[in-house]
Amino acid sequence: MPAEANLLTGDCVFFGDCAGLDADLERQARSLLCETARCPEASLDPGGLVVTVELGRGCNARCAYCYQNNRKTREAMDEATISMVADYIKNALAMRPERAVEVRLIGGEPLLYRSETELLADAVETIRDVQVRWHVDTNGLLPMGWLFDRLEDLEVVVCLSLPGDHDRLGRGPAKTVFDCLAAVEPKASQRLIARYNCHEGNIADFGRFLDWIEPLRGHPVFSVMVENLWNYPYNDERFHNGLSNEAFSKWAGNTAVPQLLGRGWPVGFQNREAPRLCQAHGPFSCKVYADGSVALCDLMDAPEARVFLEDIVDCPERLNEVYSDIKATDPLQDSSCVRCPALQACGGRAWCRRDQCDPSVLKRVLGSNLAVLSHSLRKEQLDVRP
Repeated sequence: MPAEANLLTGDCVFFGDCAGLDADLERQARSLLCETARCPEASLDPGGLVVTVELGRGCNARCAYCYQNNRKTREAMDEATISMVADYIKNALAMRPERAVEVRLIGGEPLLYRSETELLADAVETIRDVQVRWHVDTNGLLPMGWLFDRLEDLEVVVCLSLPGDHDRLGRGPAKTVFDCLAAVEPKASQRLIARYNCHEGNIADFGRFLDWIEPLRGHPVFSVMVENLWNYPYNDERFHNGLSNEAFSKWAGNTAVPQLLGRGWPVGFQNREAPRLCQAHGPFSCKVYADGSVALCDLMDAPEARVFLEDIVDCPERLNEVYSDIKATDPLQDSSCVRCPALQACGGRAWCRRDQCDPSVLKRVLGSNLAVLSHSLRKEQLDVRP
C-alpha cells in the first residue's frame, strides 16, 4: 500500500495547519474527510459528452508557458467544419442515454473569433431537446460582454495574476484584463472564474492578488481557482516552472484555500462519490482542431490526431474505434491504481499521465476539504454562541 494510505486510516495524517482549531472541530473534520475520501471499487459514471472546439489558432498574447508555442499556423475554422461539429454532436448524442453536451471553446484566443462562435452557437441550437453547457478559456484581453449575451449556460475562465507577474510572462496587461472582467454582467446561469496560474515565483503573492481582485469578488467574478503551470520542452528558454506538483498540492490545500475562505470566496467541498471518466476516455468525447483534425483532449496535440472530422461526423462510433486503445480503457480500474487511496481524487492513470503517478492530488483535496469543513464548523459555532 502506498505511503499515502495513512491519509485514510487511523486518525488521518493531513497536511493542514490546524493551529488554533478547536480539538472537537478538528476531530469532526478529520472524521468526515476520512469517510468522503474512500474510493469506489469501480468506475461509476462513463462521463458526459464533451466536445472541445479550437475555433482558431490566432492569439493576441504571447504567454511564455503556452502549450501551443510550438505551433506556427494561425488558421480559423471554416463554416463547413463548424457545421460538421454541430452534426457530430447531434449524432453522438443519439447514441448516448443523456441529452446534454459540454462545448468547450479554446484557442488560440476564442474572443478573436466572434463570428465563428456565433455560427457554432447557431448550429448547435438547431439540435432539438438538448442541454448545452458552454465553457470558454480566454486570456481576457478583449471585451467579452457579447459572449455572455450570446451563450446562456456559460462558464468563462480567465487567467490572471498580479500585474508584475502577469505582464512579465507575456499575458498582456493585467490592468486590461481586470477592466474587461469588471465590465461583465453575468446572469444567474453564468459563471466568470479567475484562474491563478501558479509557479514557484508567484505563490507567495497569492494573498496580495486576492486583495487586488477584491473589488470584483462575488460580482462579476464568482470564484478564484488555482492551477500549477505545466512545463513543455519547447518553452524552456522562456519559462520553466520549478514548483513540483507535491509542493503545489501542499500549498493549495493548506494555504490557498484558507486564504480564499478567509476573504469570503466560495470553495466547495470536494466529494467525488461518482468519479467520471475524463474527456479522453469518455465515449464520443473529443477535441476538434481548426483544420478539422480530431484528437481527444487539450493534452493531445494536433500532430497526434488520428482522424479528421469529415471521416466520423456521420458515424461517431469511428472515433471510439480509431482511438480504441484509449476509449476502451478505464483508468479508474487500472490494476496499478485500484488499491491506491488517491484514486478517488486523481481519477486514475489517464492517457495524459499514463507514465506518471501523482498521489499528491489527494493531499490537495483533503487539505482543501479540511479547510472548508473547519471554516464551516467555526462559523456554525460562532452563529450559536450567545
